[in-house]
Amino acid sequence: MRRPVLIFAICLPAFVRGQGTAGTVEIVEASNRVIRPGETVTVAIPASNGYGQVWFSGDNALESAKGKPLAFLTAPPYRASFQVPENIDAGLYHVFAVGCRRAGDCDWFAPVEIDVEPIWPDADRFRAIAAGPGVTIDTGGAPLVEHSEISYPADAVQSGVGGLVVLKVTPGWEGRVQAVEVLEGPQALQKDAIKGALTWRFTQKAGQKPRNVEVRFDPVEAERAIAAQPAGRRQPTMALPRTPGPITPQRIKVPAAEQAAKLISKTDPVYPPVAKAAHIQGVVHLSVVLGTDGRVLISKQGAAMVQVLKGPPLLAPAAIEAVKQWQYSPTLVNGTAVEVVTEVDVEFFQLK
Repeated sequence: MRRPVLIFAICLPAFVRGQGTAGTVEIVEASNRVIRPGETVTVAIPASNGYGQVWFSGDNALESAKGKPLAFLTAPPYRASFQVPENIDAGLYHVFAVGCRRAGDCDWFAPVEIDVEPIWPDADRFRAIAAGPGVTIDTGGAPLVEHSEISYPADAVQSGVGGLVVLKVTPGWEGRVQAVEVLEGPQALQKDAIKGALTWRFTQKAGQKPRNVEVRFDPVEAERAIAAQPAGRRQPTMALPRTPGPITPQRIKVPAAEQAAKLISKTDPVYPPVAKAAHIQGVVHLSVVLGTDGRVLISKQGAAMVQVLKGPPLLAPAAIEAVKQWQYSPTLVNGTAVEVVTEVDVEFFQLK
């Protein structure tokens, strides 16, 4: 079940009609900058007198009962203490207040953010997660339920390029990573770190809030791990299918890597501003049909023969638009140009 973070507007008496603003609610007492479930927090408004009635309220998850404010005060000092529920998920919550001097003369105070983070059991397990030869992940203790191996670029290993890539990742309420932003790290390693992060799933209790995660690349460890692996078998090369005799097929299927080698002209995709602002990154995987001229085939109905196989929906239209402009050299079978069905990856990454 989704638990969206919403600012909860309580029902105030009819005489509260003012629209003035008077500063921001402040945290005046808390055990730490990050609040733990079950801890008590004290907030206040920056006013010593002047209000006959003050209401403090907050997000639904902070309320002791739906529709009931955190505090109702009729005289200064305007301070309210409340206990953060023990079963609350990690997240960024809000407490806000309204103060009224008299009917129709009220001030609204901008909310203060409450950063809630549980103390995770076995947190040390998630500070050095092995994620591939020479690659480890440090989530800061937040439990990762799923993660895949992160590729260490071979040229980076050979060149001795290593170091720390710091990511700001935002999971959704189901734990899947929704957005990734690179904060720092070697550019040669950023793309692979992002690709890895997009496969992660945190525990649902990790909440929908940004959190910094470190991905460490160690070229020495990577070389040692690779050297210890048994020598792999060479993959057989894949040839274009041929039909016996003079018969030539109209359309054939070609592996993505083989077709990529025939790319003559490539137009980079335009990163959608909305997706870029939300740090939505990743790879759009497409199935395309190419005509005998090496360009995306247009159907009789006038539509480009491109199908999205997987990838972030916000990025798919831009990926399709870019691939429609790509040019490959024609594919010949028995000396005749044929149509080709293949797959294409279009990448969207924000590197520092």
